Amino acid sequence: MKQRTSQLTALDTNVLARYYVQAEQTDAATALQCEHARALLESGKPLFVATTVALELEWVLRGFYTLEARTVAKVFNHLLSMPQVQMQDRQALQKPFRFTANPDFSLLERGIGQPERVC
Repeated sequence: MKQRTSQLTALDTNVLARYYVQAEQTDAATALQCEHARALLESGKPLFVATTVALELEWVLRGFYTLEARTVAKVFNHLLSMPQVQMQDRQALQKPFRFTANPDFSLLERGIGQPERVC
């Protein structure tokens, strides 16, 4: 008998940004992308977020959308709490966001998930 395996859908930064950032004025295409992102993230399907995507999401939220550090921390705490979302290097991603009032983004900026170099 064949065993069923569930497929894992990898998320990219654009999908996550569309899910978490609600722009006041959007065109029809952007609104549709937001709807698709919401449907996917709330579908209950198994999802995967690579460390590089998480790092880019943090940069996009703080740099492009100019969200406050506390708001970005809330985004990551929510994403990390979603049971259907598998995060590459989850433990390292949780460290900067333990204290929502004062998140430590330097942990992200140091390149979490990077393999250690051997001399």
